[in-house]
Amino acid sequence: MGNAAQATPQQNLYEKVSFRYPFRDYQRRVLEQAEILLQDRKLHIVAAPGSGKTVLGLEMVRRLNQKALILVPTINLRSQWKERFLDLFLPEEGMSLHEQWNRQ
Repeated sequence: MGNAAQATPQQNLYEKVSFRYPFRDYQRRVLEQAEILLQDRKLHIVAAPGSGKTVLGLEMVRRLNQKALILVPTINLRSQWKERFLDLFLPEEGMSLHEQWNRQ
């Protein structure tokens, strides 16, 4: 028998992170069906500019409790993901992270 490693629950990477506002109707519907939509481990969202795809993507990452690599084609979109995360998902006391990130 020997020393068997015991499985431990995965640490919550986003314990203090949550969206601070109400979701839009379509976002809420996608999130309610996320388990079904992710059965094949893929999710493709098509929606108009400004409809909240970035917020939806950030929330999916948070709920999956996994690290994520987000690839976007422009610096502007990279900045948008960063700003949405810092401004809309971090608690007020986490704003010092916003200042630290902007120094980099």
